[in-house]
Parts: sequence; structure tokens; C-alpha cells
Amino acid sequence: MPRILIAVSRVVLVLLAALSVVGQVVVVPAMAQEVANEAPTAARFVAAYAVAGVTAIVCAQIALVCTWLLLARVARRTIFDARALRCVDGIVAAAVVATLVAVVVATHAIAAVGGGIGIAIALAVVVLACAAVALLVGVMRGLLVEATGLRADLEAVI
Repeated sequence: MPRILIAVSRVVLVLLAALSVVGQVVVVPAMAQEVANEAPTAARFVAAYAVAGVTAIVCAQIALVCTWLLLARVARRTIFDARALRCVDGIVAAAVVATLVAVVVATHAIAAVGGGIGIAIALAVVVLACAAVALLVGVMRGLLVEATGLRADLEAVI
């Protein structure tokens, strides 16, 4: 992988990490306060929804750290190593947890708060997107396992 692409990827990861911290510290509390002011029926759930939002952001941050570690392995040309699978497993686990958080929030928002069809559709899209990421990374993990095995076979032959 060209050095410039690695450098640009690292810059993007740092920017995403910084934005995620802003989301945790500024955006989630502000949104929670706005929901409490605008929807009095949902006000008693604001703290729980804020915790769910922060948890989802933490999942994204875990995925960012794992991606950084994988990028470092690519730069060192050690990506086809069994230890790289730990990073991929971290991304899959973070995506699964984010999906579960989205399912719980969606279910609760629709059942307890009585969100309308727009809320239901938006939450369904979020749940499906999280599940798609988890499945995609899971498939890519399988490809990495296969490539790691092939590399080991090739090194044995050489």
C-alpha cells in the first residue's frame, strides 16, 4: 500500500476519532436535553438513551482503534498474520454490540415511547446498517483467515 494512502487513512481515522469525542461530549448531551424539552413523554428515558448513544460511539471508537492497528500492520507488511485477526474480531464485536444497542433502543422507542413511522423506519435503517457492517467484516475476517493460511503454505514451499 502506498505511503500516501496510509498517511491519508491515518488522518481520516484521527478526524473520525476527534469527531466521535465531540459527539460523546457535546452532541449526545445536547440531543438528550432537546428531547427532554421537546417530548415530555420521552423525558424519563433521556438518560438511558444518552447512555445508549455514548455506548454506540464507544463501539465506533473501538472499531477506529482496531482499524488503526490493522493499518499499521499493512504498513509493516504483517497483515497476513494470525494476530491481525484479534483486530478484526474487535471490529466485529464492536459492530455486534452497536447492533444490539440499536435493536434495544429501536424496540423501546417504538414500544414504550410510541415513535411514529418515521422513527421506526430510521431506527430500522440504523439496525440494518449496523448488522450489515458486522456481517461484512465477518466475511472479510474469513478472507483474512484464508489468505493467512495461503501465505503460510507459500512460505513453507519457499
